Amino acid sequence: MILHCPLHTFDAEQVWTVVDGGATVELDGEKVTVVPGDTVVMPAAAPRRVCADPEQGFAAIVAASPGASASAPDGTGKTVPAWTV
Repeated sequence: MILHCPLHTFDAEQVWTVVDGGATVELDGEKVTVVPGDTVVMPAAAPRRVCADPEQGFAAIVAASPGASASAPDGTGKTVPAWTV
């Protein structure tokens, strides 16, 4: 499996609650490891990268405002983050 962990931003706050597996979350330059039961609040416009654990995978419940969208940090356009292929 090839993992993709694109750096991106969202135009709205997101709240992620991990329900299975694990991940490394890079938020505004700081990295944390998350496991089931952890919740991460990601402020709007903060650069972020979420990399699923390559062996366990990762599942989370994510809440954000309707219509929220992601973009590359250089502002080159909207993108839909894809962490795994």
